Amino acid sequence: MKEGLIAFTLGELGILTAFVLIFSLAVEQHQRALTAAQADSLRDEVLQERLARHQLDASVAALRDSLRELRSPDRPSCSQTGLIDGYLFEARVLDQNQFLVKGDTLTLSGIRDRFSKQLAAARQAGCVHQAVALPSGTITAHTFVGGFNQLSRLFYVRAARSP
Repeated sequence: MKEGLIAFTLGELGILTAFVLIFSLAVEQHQRALTAAQADSLRDEVLQERLARHQLDASVAALRDSLRELRSPDRPSCSQTGLIDGYLFEARVLDQNQFLVKGDTLTLSGIRDRFSKQLAAARQAGCVHQAVALPSGTITAHTFVGGFNQLSRLFYVRAARSP
């Protein structure tokens, strides 16, 4: 029985409660569906971002590899790296394995011994020392080239003319 405008019967309250419950479940289900869709969207965005990052990393690695291929396999001269200024010594070629260096007659082995500290420093710095080769007045071109090639085993050699 109803007593006033706001009074409801137990059955009406049950129906009203059922509608409220069904409505709240529908709203919650709709929010879950939106949340799942948003999660799927965010997951897709994250996957796209990861794929783009992976592709960028692969591009950078390929570029780095191509730059390595462009680098010369030769080491720079020690004057280029700043280890010394100019060339290490001047050698007058007397024979294919005989050189006049700073007033002393040396073989390639003797030159290696005389400049062992400088050669070790160059190895550590990743560079090669330069030397100048001059022909002595009495040798043939063949002999000079042989001496030049011997020096080239240890140094970057520049040929010069005798004064």
